[in-house]
Amino acid sequence: MFLFNRKKKSSNNHAPHLPEWWKDYMKKTEKINLNQHAESFEFKVLDLETTGLDVDEDRIISVGLIPILNYEMFPGRAYHTLVYQDHFKKDSVSIHGLTMDDLKSGITEESFLETIIPELAGTVIVGHHIGFDIAMINKSLNRHWGCKLVNPVLDTAMMYKRCFPIKFVYDKFINQVPTLDEIASEFELAFHDRHSAMGDAAITGVIFMKLLRKLKHLKVQTLKELLEK
Repeated sequence: MFLFNRKKKSSNNHAPHLPEWWKDYMKKTEKINLNQHAESFEFKVLDLETTGLDVDEDRIISVGLIPILNYEMFPGRAYHTLVYQDHFKKDSVSIHGLTMDDLKSGITEESFLETIIPELAGTVIVGHHIGFDIAMINKSLNRHWGCKLVNPVLDTAMMYKRCFPIKFVYDKFINQVPTLDEIASEFELAFHDRHSAMGDAAITGVIFMKLLRKLKHLKVQTLKELLEK
């Protein structure tokens, strides 16, 4: 599947006890016009660093978020923060490079959600293997408020497969999903701060813009067309 379509409405998402920033997020996100041309729409490239890959047990410890509009990234409007967590796995330090001492300067998970959700309001979220990131944020939202994201979502790995279908015609390749490193290497992109949230968000953003241009040449123009399988 190319992407994760707009989430079905959840009754919990409209519960009266939810904070105003969440209600504003829902209002803006549910008004997304899927007939709008993709190049005139603002996307948000998201990447998380976590304590591990278990959605139920692990926690978010860092986030990078970069806006993209009309094939241009806006690093001056990027958002990055560390998130303090009591739950921590030393084994994961070798991947993301963040120690418990680093996280002491981070904000709480609740503060992280109160900040990141308004940033995501009314946008399409973009990421590489983004399903995991969405699941982690939803798990955090459920812990605190019992709600979940409703944004349309684009996975650059699936976009790549859509742009270059000939590479996946043989049975042994059909279910393979290219890694961020593999796509960046093919596009001859240099790595900066690989496995940091902002570093990975930046490289994903460049890849996304290249794939978006390729899809435009394939006559994919509107958000609705972009979000099709």
